[in-house]
Amino acid sequence: GLKWLVFKIVNITHEKPVCAVRGSTVVIKCTYDYPDGQVKETMWCFNDEDCMDTKYVCHSENMSIASQFKDRAECLGDKQKNCTLKVKNVTDTDTGEYRFRFITEKNKWTGQDGVTLNITGLRVLMNSSSRNGTIIEGDSVNLTCATKGCSLNPSEFIWVKDKQHLLETLSMLHFNSISCQHEGNYSCALKDGGDRSEEFQLDIQVGTLLAVLAAVLVLLVYFKR
Repeated sequence: GLKWLVFKIVNITHEKPVCAVRGSTVVIKCTYDYPDGQVKETMWCFNDEDCMDTKYVCHSENMSIASQFKDRAECLGDKQKNCTLKVKNVTDTDTGEYRFRFITEKNKWTGQDGVTLNITGLRVLMNSSSRNGTIIEGDSVNLTCATKGCSLNPSEFIWVKDKQHLLETLSMLHFNSISCQHEGNYSCALKDGGDRSEEFQLDIQVGTLLAVLAAVLVLLVYFKR
């Protein structure tokens, strides 16, 4: 009788396409199941629907590896249930669809559904309690390290202000009551590697009350003369 294949590629964190920052390492989680027989070979292909007669991203026997992925991709899985793929130092040319294939003693199987990988950059976004966009002392301000167009797996981050590393490792910097000492150029990156974001310049205006007090002080000094 017919033997049905149960096969699925799972992105553990979410069902959306996998997202990675340029220069970082991406791990595509994958599990598979099959009717019977011993698995002889496993492989991943790139932008190829049937995964046959092509160069591979990785291959369990290290055969026919595409030059694009040579020394960068690794089949982390096994010949039983795990088909996880790892690609290091990803670039824009790695954007596309990845598909898993395996060969048993009796049959050859290719996953119907591939995994789409999107390569993106980081940027620093700001939101605040300011109504007109001008940040003044005392405002509540959040700086967020975000990707352009897709969401990352939970990660630790590095924050840099004026070329000095900060202690915060979350994706958000929160200033409950901001002051002029927080003014500067901020950038962020993933802790485990990848390109850093462009710098974001945070400008802070002196509060209205402080400005008035300063003006009064100047006038007092002037009239005392």
